[in-house]
Amino acid sequence: MQKILTIMMAGTTVLVCPAQEAAPEVARCLESYIGNSLAPVISQWQERSRQQGLPFSAELFVQQLQQALETGKAPEGAHPAAVDCAEKYLRFARGDFDPAAAMQILRDNLARAATDAPAMRRECERCDALLMQQYRPRCLKREQEREQKLLQERAAAPGTVSFSNGVLLQTEPGDTPFSQANRVTLELGVAYYTRRTLPLRFEDLPLSLRQIAPQVPVGSSWSFTIPGQAESAAAAQAGEGCRLLALRLGNQISVLGGEARLPSACAIQPIPEGAPLPLIRLRIWREDPAKPYRAPADDFMHL
Repeated sequence: MQKILTIMMAGTTVLVCPAQEAAPEVARCLESYIGNSLAPVISQWQERSRQQGLPFSAELFVQQLQQALETGKAPEGAHPAAVDCAEKYLRFARGDFDPAAAMQILRDNLARAATDAPAMRRECERCDALLMQQYRPRCLKREQEREQKLLQERAAAPGTVSFSNGVLLQTEPGDTPFSQANRVTLELGVAYYTRRTLPLRFEDLPLSLRQIAPQVPVGSSWSFTIPGQAESAAAAQAGEGCRLLALRLGNQISVLGGEARLPSACAIQPIPEGAPLPLIRLRIWREDPAKPYRAPADDFMHL
């Protein structure tokens, strides 16, 4: 964490989505969720940075986050986590909340984050229940539309290989066998996404990818795009529950997020019965022992 606090990101643009019609209660819940869930996280960062003698201003962070939410353009030198949060909120909520209202709740909560965390947690749980009931179905529909668009773009991209089970592959030139890969960066979903980079264990790869692993050519890295239905079909063939992967990933993400979760927590809840699995994207490569992997700034807080 201390490394993250010292990294700055300049002039980053985040995704801004057009405002949607949302019930006032849903909008207020989104604002409350953001303000209550993020305050303990920022408070912890501030305390850790103080103990480690690192510079970190909670108010400056909130200002940067608010500007990115309102304009879609992060200020020069913005904290990478502020950029990350803005992108996540905008992807998730598509303008269905008032950024200024959410940031005011966050400012009000910062002073009491250390002493009143249980009350904030209860408010998050209340909002989470309402969002799951009234807001998640709309977001799932948006996610599916974005995934279909991304799949079409990936399938049409030069150099893309389409396997018979629906998995798409883009290979970076090289002479390393796929079986020797030892690192993987995984992204789940498009709007509700998490990104985790971790040591590669082939038994943890999606079943649909393990099906076609012997057909993967040599390279220096491999980027896979796996439609949810491809993973569901592979799981059915293997006699495994098609939701195991998403639930396992959800558990991992929940552990990372701890008690203070961001609005994208809706994505890590058990997938509703009948809803398709989310799109899965992976980049896999062989790590060079002489150049050990160093997590980028945005690799720590995709909750």
